[in-house]
Amino acid sequence: MNYVYEYEFVRWIKSGGYGKVFLGKHLLKKDYYVAIKKIETSNLSTDEIYNISREALYLQSFQHKNIIKYINSYIYDNHFYTVMDFAAGGELVGYLSEHKILSESDCKRIFKQVHDAVKYIHSRNVIHRDLKPNNILFLDERYENVVLIDFGISGYSSGNIKEEIKAWTTKFIPPELASGLTYSSSPKFDIWALGVILFIMLFGVYPFDGSKDSDIITKIMKENHKFPSNIIISKAGYNLLNGLLEKNPCFRIEINDSLFEEWYNCQ
Repeated sequence: MNYVYEYEFVRWIKSGGYGKVFLGKHLLKKDYYVAIKKIETSNLSTDEIYNISREALYLQSFQHKNIIKYINSYIYDNHFYTVMDFAAGGELVGYLSEHKILSESDCKRIFKQVHDAVKYIHSRNVIHRDLKPNNILFLDERYENVVLIDFGISGYSSGNIKEEIKAWTTKFIPPELASGLTYSSSPKFDIWALGVILFIMLFGVYPFDGSKDSDIITKIMKENHKFPSNIIISKAGYNLLNGLLEKNPCFRIEINDSLFEEWYNCQ
């Protein structure tokens, strides 16, 4: 199928999670490009279909410059389509792969936008639960403005209700979930992931890494993060990272903690 409603499929962009993402072009507005997520629903469970529709509902309700703009969604021929703005600058992970290590000022410029987006969704009681450089896009090739995407496994902060988180990216999983136990969905999940993202941006490596998922999980649960000695950052930067990567979620910082602003404002 080369078309869905008023959009023509131009090319495949990426695959991941439940489906595939394509570049789409409006049939009448010739210079208007979009991203179309296409998910086959015929083999999905009722819960999985609910998660797909929930992502579209989240995006539709969000109004923030650092969250991808939702345009429309359709169900057709056992597929669910979500149409969003096209972010032409690509993923942060590609930007990091090219630049290896970012200056502290460049990190602040990018990270503050991600922080603002997460602060916004947390104010609406939503937890992203899959924050990583692959889910942060540059809106254009000037690489100035970023947006958060992929709310496929997002959920509401659940208080004391225990639930099983069925999908996560291992290198970004917080210690309380690395144990494999069910856990109340908490904003602290996203706080930890923000710490991993910032660590990668500043030092070019993961705070916890390994050749196997089991090795990574063991390190996340039992080892403390160590800062590379070949790169020196500001004291405020170290303080923020220590607050974000605090193993005990009770002591991990909140999304509005003053450590963020202290780092943004330090010279």
